[in-house]
Amino acid sequence: MLQQLEEHYNIAVAGLGLLGGSLAKILRKKYGNNINLWAFSREETLEKAKRFSLFDHYYLYDNIPKYLEKIDILFLCTPISVIIDLIEKIKSSLNYPLKKKLIISDIGSTKKTIMESAIGLSNYNITFIGGHPMTGSEFSGFDYSDPYIFENSIYVLTPYKDDLESKELKLLSSIIENIGAKVLVLDYELHDRLAAMISHLPQIIAVELVNLLDGEDDSEIGRTLAAGGFRDLTRIASSDFRIWKDIIDTNKDNIFNYIDKFIQKLEEAKNKINSNLIEEDFKRAKSVRDLIPKDTRGFISPIWELIVRVPDKPGVLYKISKILSDENINIKDISVVKIREHESGSIKLGFETKYDREKAYNLLTKNGIETIIRE
Repeated sequence: MLQQLEEHYNIAVAGLGLLGGSLAKILRKKYGNNINLWAFSREETLEKAKRFSLFDHYYLYDNIPKYLEKIDILFLCTPISVIIDLIEKIKSSLNYPLKKKLIISDIGSTKKTIMESAIGLSNYNITFIGGHPMTGSEFSGFDYSDPYIFENSIYVLTPYKDDLESKELKLLSSIIENIGAKVLVLDYELHDRLAAMISHLPQIIAVELVNLLDGEDDSEIGRTLAAGGFRDLTRIASSDFRIWKDIIDTNKDNIFNYIDKFIQKLEEAKNKINSNLIEEDFKRAKSVRDLIPKDTRGFISPIWELIVRVPDKPGVLYKISKILSDENINIKDISVVKIREHESGSIKLGFETKYDREKAYNLLTKNGIETIIRE
């Protein structure tokens, strides 16, 4: 455990966006004054962070090479292209090995390009271990950082093969587990292949499904009908391209491979529909999907949902929102499933965490509102 190490262990976070800020907050919460926290970021972000008295040291990005000798672990929490730039600046600043071991990790959503850029750091007494915390939010920036964002999420670590049994990997793993995440050690090329299939391909599919709807002559009517399953399926189409640009640029080959495979699957589906054989695909898909864990986050963050049965009368939505907001529970997604005029209907509520959903269920039920947990 980290508490057994030096009294003032030095951990640095470069990049104070959603994940960098969240990481710093949970590290401070878990380890208190047993660590010294270093912040490296842009000046305006550093000024925001200073208001929280979260860090012990505040520096601009350019100062990272200057303080490498003083840091024990450095987390690079910036976009992928900036992570690579920072690694190159660190490599170019070193003329001799550091006096003590330094661990550098990152939070990039693709790993191969980052891992290849970090080759050679071991010559300078630096152990680089790639990382990908599979969590997030539709919001970005330090203002939205949340110390509990890593709770029950899968946190992938991609060490080089020589570091699979290293004490540095064990140390980093113990820290990540202590902030509430579940460590999964993967080969970095395998990570990127899997990410292309279960994260990047769904993102492209969601975007193009929405654009397919928009291209239809009756798209306005289609949008009205899309309030159900189509809306759920394409939720991630609202993602900001600025987040996705680096991901797509650094994993194109894998994405192309799975686009081709998916096109082939669609062609096979056409033939099976024509031959009345598509039922077997439905059965197989259900059995496989039922095996997917429901209690952890993965490459695509889940929405934890409730169905609320309500009467059709003024003030119902306000009542529900007030009950939840009074307890500081954020509704991440909301949609009307069914309303019968002058009778009753159903509203679907989505929450960021399973804990929020359970709390919302208990509160709404306690207030006499019929509520069903949707798995």
